[in-house]
Amino acid sequence: MNPDLGHSNDSCGGGRLNPDNQPSTRKPKEHKSHRSPYGRGVGKDSSANHPSNTYEQSSGSKGTRKKLKKGNPQQDEKATHETIQRLEQELHSLKQRRDYQEQQIDDLKAMLREREDKSSKLKRRNEKLQSQIDNDESTLGHQQPDEVVLSQFRSLKGSIKIWASKWFSSTSPHDIGFDFDWSVDGDFKIVQSILPSVNNKEDFADFFTDVKNRRRFVRGWIGFHVARDIFRTLPAAANIRPFLQELGSDIWIPTTLRSQVSDIELAFLNSGDSTTPGEFNQWRSLTMSLLFKKYPGISEETIHLMEERARRALRPIISALSRADRDHAKQKLIENVYKPALELSQLMRRQRAVWSVRFLYGGLQSRDERNTTLFNERFMNDTEDLEDEDEPKSRDVRWVKRVDIVVTPLLYKSGTIDGKQYDVESVVERAEVFCAPSDQQY
Repeated sequence: MNPDLGHSNDSCGGGRLNPDNQPSTRKPKEHKSHRSPYGRGVGKDSSANHPSNTYEQSSGSKGTRKKLKKGNPQQDEKATHETIQRLEQELHSLKQRRDYQEQQIDDLKAMLREREDKSSKLKRRNEKLQSQIDNDESTLGHQQPDEVVLSQFRSLKGSIKIWASKWFSSTSPHDIGFDFDWSVDGDFKIVQSILPSVNNKEDFADFFTDVKNRRRFVRGWIGFHVARDIFRTLPAAANIRPFLQELGSDIWIPTTLRSQVSDIELAFLNSGDSTTPGEFNQWRSLTMSLLFKKYPGISEETIHLMEERARRALRPIISALSRADRDHAKQKLIENVYKPALELSQLMRRQRAVWSVRFLYGGLQSRDERNTTLFNERFMNDTEDLEDEDEPKSRDVRWVKRVDIVVTPLLYKSGTIDGKQYDVESVVERAEVFCAPSDQQY
């Protein structure tokens, strides 16, 4: 063997000779080492079979490989088709819902337009009605609610009470009432309207040993004269108020015109069915409103008439006052009682409803065999019971109570503010009365 060849073989690292005995040019295979996360120099064969390496290679694309293993083109296509169908159904449902809501919006807009049209028509109608009311009130005067009339009436009663308490609170033994005309046609009827249990002059004198009774009687006496002298009360049909006669007069109207107005009123009232109550009271309220515009203040003639009536009312009871107080008491009676009463009378006469201030007359006073007046809760308030309402009652409510003193007149009303229901008269404010003590009842 050629030693060079042998050396060459050695240098070639054991390379083979080709058929021409020339050294082979093929490079020997190199054994490449594969790096492993577990250390260097780990061979390919060893790393391929290492369990950790196997896990590392498969875990990175586990989900993808799982899908590829489980994936089925037909199933995927079916799932996609179902998803598309579901989304199309949802879209269709949303479109239907949108169309429904748009229809609702259109309906609401149409309803709103309709309501606005109705509101506009109603507003125009109300404006027209208000204009008519304003025109009526400019002619007839403002029609006041019941509360206004009632409030002024109560204020008047309070003024009478204050006046009586100021001038008739003395305990001095003045013989009040002995200046009365005790004849049948004189003051005795008025006295009995206020003191139903008094049958003669002696009963009257005994009654006034109590100063409270004196003041209560004075309140009733002034209230009676104010109701009769200042307020106008028209007669009524027999089926409504059979006992009621014409009372009072409109002293604020000039004398010559006053009698003419009264005659026309009575002519209408006696005309039968040719004039309805509504027509008459429409005319009355219009006439009184026009007269009030013509004569709005209190004329000298009216003041003179009030002074004359006040002097007549004070004549029987003035002896209870000192001479120095008499003129002052009369002046305060005119200013604080008669003038407010006249203003209330003017207001009542301008209303379409028929208002009247009246004292308890025979037709309302239920009397027993002893000719005494019995308590009637429809027309009366027992003032003593009201004042003692916080105290226990010793009086049995079932007992028939006897009225001792009638202190205030009543306030009546028939008809309404719009000119209807004149066939029924109601008591708006009952009379204040004092009944006999329980030990004097029978």
